[in-house]
Amino acid sequence: MSEDCESKPGTSVTYDPWQPTGVNRSEPILFSQRNANSYNEVMKRTAPKTLSYSVFYEQDSGAGFVAFVPALPGCHTQGETLEETERNVKEAIALYIESLSAHREPIPVEGPSFQGRVTVPVSIPA
Repeated sequence: MSEDCESKPGTSVTYDPWQPTGVNRSEPILFSQRNANSYNEVMKRTAPKTLSYSVFYEQDSGAGFVAFVPALPGCHTQGETLEETERNVKEAIALYIESLSAHREPIPVEGPSFQGRVTVPVSIPA
């Protein structure tokens, strides 16, 4: 407890790291209010962004599709239909970015990408 904090008899005052020092409140802030307030402050400081990533879809050997995002290692998903797979990969990307952000890791920005196909002659024993 800081020296400038005063409490009424029968109540307790705890240090609130989300409030500037020297703030005197007559009502204690509940934990959930404090988190909501800090979240709102962060959201005010950060403008929403729209990110775009290349996604590769492959038909699964069984039924369905698999999708992966080369710019986000380990970000992959699957679905029974192409539409379901697309919904799933959007969710996977959002969760991946959310995790990076929560751990204060850099969010990859994808540069130009190219897709090609090559033909390679091979000898396969009969």
